[in-house]
Amino acid sequence: MRWWSSILLFAAVLRAAGPQDFGIAELNAAIAARDFKIKPKFMAELDLNAPETYRIETYQSGGAHITGGDLRGLMYGLLEAASQMRATGKLKQTHAAPALMLRSVRLRAEPAADWFASEIFWHGFFESMARDRFNRLQLTFDAAPQEGELSTLRMIAETAAQDGVDLAIGLGAASPAAVARLLAHCPLVKTVVLNVSDPMADSRTLLDVLRNAGRRVVLESKVGEIASSLAESAAPVALPLRRFAVYGGSTLNPEPLDLYFHMDGSQDPAELDSLSGAGFEIAVPRGADGKPSVESIAAWGLRGYGPRTPAP
Repeated sequence: MRWWSSILLFAAVLRAAGPQDFGIAELNAAIAARDFKIKPKFMAELDLNAPETYRIETYQSGGAHITGGDLRGLMYGLLEAASQMRATGKLKQTHAAPALMLRSVRLRAEPAADWFASEIFWHGFFESMARDRFNRLQLTFDAAPQEGELSTLRMIAETAAQDGVDLAIGLGAASPAAVARLLAHCPLVKTVVLNVSDPMADSRTLLDVLRNAGRRVVLESKVGEIASSLAESAAPVALPLRRFAVYGGSTLNPEPLDLYFHMDGSQDPAELDSLSGAGFEIAVPRGADGKPSVESIAAWGLRGYGPRTPAP
């Protein structure tokens, strides 16, 4: 499917409906800010390359052909083109691919806070995540979300999807019935994270809930006894599992692709260069206004995605 700038110029003034629309709006805005006498044309479309990859192929007459391996990759290509346009007023041939597939941030849910139910806040938050190449938010709860909070979570998940971000829900404790209710009300939630220290007495029932959710739902837990027990129980039904561990230094051996690391914001983002496995997750700090902001950890997302190189 192809998108032309001349068709989607309206995306610069209307709220984006999907990752590609957000990227096109950003590029159109960057071009408009340059006040060209003749605006450069660009074409954006999907290609057959790997997910999250992109290519920018420039035209001699100006403008470019921008492709992505999926909608998120296409968005990243458009955002890169917008960045180049703002910096230099022209585009250069570029291609990029993610170094780490999971580039996640973690945020404690605060349903009572004004910003938590604000669609405007979440639009800005997820747009910042996309620009910084973070591709997932884990929103954590002490227990399961209350029934009255599910509509807000659905809004958050839908807003995240518009900017190419996945939403995972972290649970400190939850009954299988509460998890079933969450998944039924929030169809875009495809990852449940168990932030628990003790094995669940009814883990088998929880696995059945996830298996019968009507879509692929990944279950995550910390490396240790719980993860081992869940893996043994999930094996007969082929339920997808992922593990996480606290990062304490360089990894000497390649890690499996079903494991990622919790990073500390006091560490150097260069630590990501030594990671293997699925990727990483880092806590979201507060901005100057007291609201969650990824501004101060932007380097983590950009470094986790990896370098941009000239297209051959």
